[in-house]
Amino acid sequence: MTIDNPQPGAPIEAPFTLDGLQVVPGEIGLQVIASNGEVSTTRETSLRVECAGCPVIFLEEPEPSAVFEEPVLPRVRGRIVPAGASSLRYRVVDRLGQAFDGPLRVRAEDGFAVFAADQVPLFGGLNRVEITAPGGTGDTARCATSVAAPDEDPSSVRAVLRWDTMGSDLDLILVGPGASLFDIEGVLAPGREGGLEGQVLDDVDGLGPEHLWTNVLPEGTYGLAVAAMFSEGSAVVTPIAGGRLGSERPLGPVFLSAGRGDLWLVGTVRVAAGVATFEPVDRIFSGFEVPMEPPERWSEL
Repeated sequence: MTIDNPQPGAPIEAPFTLDGLQVVPGEIGLQVIASNGEVSTTRETSLRVECAGCPVIFLEEPEPSAVFEEPVLPRVRGRIVPAGASSLRYRVVDRLGQAFDGPLRVRAEDGFAVFAADQVPLFGGLNRVEITAPGGTGDTARCATSVAAPDEDPSSVRAVLRWDTMGSDLDLILVGPGASLFDIEGVLAPGREGGLEGQVLDDVDGLGPEHLWTNVLPEGTYGLAVAAMFSEGSAVVTPIAGGRLGSERPLGPVFLSAGRGDLWLVGTVRVAAGVATFEPVDRIFSGFEVPMEPPERWSEL
């Protein structure tokens, strides 16, 4: 809505009413942003919409309006009543409606069901973090809050990797223009962070998520791959190029075995005119079949 200021340039107090807001059952956060085009002020409050028969959710982490320096939420944690509640999930939504979602670990403790998830991915800018729990009446209870992460450059590349086997290790690899999968220079991967400017949040004991991200990338074609380093597992990858999801849904699952030397060429990212664009390749190679070609040629393999 727009409110006319009778004293342009001077701060005023102006009453307003929001009617007809659509809300979901459970605890929700309402954020109001006032801006004059140059300066903005944000206020946030929480509301509870009753849902007969739905579980009651208490979200303890993250704190409302928390700001993180990386595109990762270290932990989501809270409690839910009744203690037998299960099938909980988190969902992270940005201003464009893009979403990450995933399961929450749940255990019974002192009459509650305690839920948690670690290293939850965030989008650049404002994110709504939502917890959902199915109720016995068919309705779904929800609890949500808002957090923020640094904006993503249009030329940036990110990937989130999950798999399904405890004790196994799968790794994300980003290969730069002209480089190959096994190079040290021009490659971003666990243990090879000196090649491309970026960061890998490695997971070595199974399930993930493992995160890889860059900031501003020079123009060229980059390759995104997943290697099986120890044991085996079914990999699922969410690619993000320039802050936009690279596919309508996560790619995979793809079964990879370290015993076979499996490597999955997920796709390529082309950076042109300062904008990154993802294209899927979706090819699996094993052992001596793993290609040495640079990402510019992956689509020809």
